[in-house]
Amino acid sequence: MFVVSFRVSFSPSQRRKVRARFNTGTALYNAALREAFDRAARMRADARWLRARELGKDETRRAKLFNAARDEAGFTKTGLMSFGSRLRVGWLRDGVAAQEAQHLAATAFGAVAEWVYGVRGRPRFKPMRRGIRSMSSKDTLGALRLAACGRRLQWGAGFTAALVVDPDNPVHTHGLAAIDAGKVLSVRLVRRTVNGREYYDAQLVCDGKPLQRYETRDGVVGLDLGPSMVAVVSDDGVFLERFCDQLDANQAQVRRLQRKLDRQHRAGSPRCFDRQSRHGKGRCEWSRSGQATITAARLAEEHRRQAAHRKNLHGNLVNRVLAQSATLRVENLSKVAWQKNFGRSVAFRAPGMFETLLIRKAENADGTATKINAYRARLSQTCVCGAIRKKPLSLRVHHCPCGMVEQRDIWSAFLARHSTGQAPDLAAARTELRDRHDIGGAPRSWSANLRVPAAVPRQLLVPAAAGRAGGAERATTGVIPAPRQRGGSGGVRGGSRSLAL
Repeated sequence: MFVVSFRVSFSPSQRRKVRARFNTGTALYNAALREAFDRAARMRADARWLRARELGKDETRRAKLFNAARDEAGFTKTGLMSFGSRLRVGWLRDGVAAQEAQHLAATAFGAVAEWVYGVRGRPRFKPMRRGIRSMSSKDTLGALRLAACGRRLQWGAGFTAALVVDPDNPVHTHGLAAIDAGKVLSVRLVRRTVNGREYYDAQLVCDGKPLQRYETRDGVVGLDLGPSMVAVVSDDGVFLERFCDQLDANQAQVRRLQRKLDRQHRAGSPRCFDRQSRHGKGRCEWSRSGQATITAARLAEEHRRQAAHRKNLHGNLVNRVLAQSATLRVENLSKVAWQKNFGRSVAFRAPGMFETLLIRKAENADGTATKINAYRARLSQTCVCGAIRKKPLSLRVHHCPCGMVEQRDIWSAFLARHSTGQAPDLAAARTELRDRHDIGGAPRSWSANLRVPAAVPRQLLVPAAAGRAGGAERATTGVIPAPRQRGGSGGVRGGSRSLAL
């Protein structure tokens, strides 16, 4: 299963109608979220729920009591989806179709369920000025679907808009082939705000495999993830790279706008700050001026560009790793601990997002990702001679009396290649060291990825000439060619490159 994205070309009148439907969906989502909160409160106040909490985790009655309390309160996905369908009365019925209402209610249930079971924090209601970001159908029979020609988006009777297709984009070519083969499972319409203007993308969930841009090779790739850096060891080479170094210039612009907005805040509402220039607690009374509103909009745009650029850089690094091999071995580390200890760096570098993207693409390429128990493996403490010595985090070099000297993260990634989840196979590691000349030498500078060859592009699944052919046929079906854009706008263009391997 994969997702391909196309920009939707709405007319001005259609934009107003789409915006009204999104506002209607926001109202329905908030109502479903309120109902989910009420049902969760009834479930947690039930006597059976309270009795089950007192039982041990090994008790067989525990799950039965929890399920009975949940069913009695109606805190289930199907129950909330039925409630979402019943909300379609009056003016809500004209703006939200049945499948879209059920999907919004299911989303609200999922958010509250994660909060109840301790996975995430308490979800918030969506303000009408921002609203929900997407509306989706469950299958191709809902109101939101592709038209019969397969090149236009249909949202109810008599409401169609053309898809913006770039014939030179291999992701679009691969997506059109899936549309022609009838592999579209559902359609989702996503709203994005770029430079103060709203854009709408149709995301098609298709059956099959995404476009694979690089040939994967045989072998095993060992990785050592950190809050800001990743070490990679494969059969082709070794490299240690910092996440998203190219974002530093963008972060400087973000900090300038943040300081400017703070100065405008202090000038416009000095009562919000105490004598030590600290902001007081509670609700802020500041009403933004016109210039402060412009600064806030520019800051939001810089954050959006930064997030899109970060995702692009992660996708590029993932492709370079998977070009070495799709068989991965990486330590199972707690990202929550990183957030607590290195919050600012983790928020900026996003190592968890990189790992999630890497594992997902490896599985799409028929590879595997093995999580290694960091406590039992002790990769950074173990040497091939069998000696185990603890090191403080400040010591970044593995130096053993047997003569082995290597950068600490590189050494951990090398041993990860010889671990299947527990302690590494030191005999196999010693055997490999006899033939390698890039592991075990003196400490070097690993500031850039200079030793691993760039991934070699494979032949596209659909030749470019085939993508350019049939222009007259596309013109009759209403496909609008995508305009050329200069520079990287960070994911503004339809057909995200990160969707393909």
